[in-house]
Amino acid sequence: WANYIQVRGAAAGAFATAAPPREMASLLEDTDTTAAIALRPLDACPRYGAVVHLKGFASRLDYGNDEVARAADALLATIAERRRASEDLVVAWDGDAFAADSFSALAVRARRELGVSLVAFRYASEKDAFLASWAPTGVAVACYLVPDVAGAACRYTHLGAAGLRATGATECLCLGGGAVPEREFLAARGATFRLFD
Repeated sequence: WANYIQVRGAAAGAFATAAPPREMASLLEDTDTTAAIALRPLDACPRYGAVVHLKGFASRLDYGNDEVARAADALLATIAERRRASEDLVVAWDGDAFAADSFSALAVRARRELGVSLVAFRYASEKDAFLASWAPTGVAVACYLVPDVAGAACRYTHLGAAGLRATGATECLCLGGGAVPEREFLAARGATFRLFD
């Protein structure tokens, strides 16, 4: 996990920027107007045959930086490799908002460049925010709504664990990340976390 913390420390340098680069911002330009966001209850989530979870920094990723771009491309190459092994590959994440400077932008790229299906997990109380964030991307997403929890030590660690349990995923691909993915890593049973830094 030391490499994970090292990447986190790099956020003030190569990984962070105040504005997203043009290449990632352009992801919103070529949208598929036939795409839809499907909201479903968590208990409707099937066990997907092949699934990987995405995790990482939710903001301030500078995809214009060579180091960050190489890490993002390596992560996408891993998804492409998994896709070649299983045509029905699903890419899942914890329902983070779409942002051109977030790891979530890689979900859009994976859908458009590799044709994977997208699955998100979001608290039911946050469904409107999810729709507002993802509808403009024009990509189809099945979003499973997790019942809100009271008293969880870290509600987003709980959300990530709920997604991993629901999909049965055994692999998480991380483009950086902070305390929440670290806690998920420490609590995960049967899932491998692979850091791209």
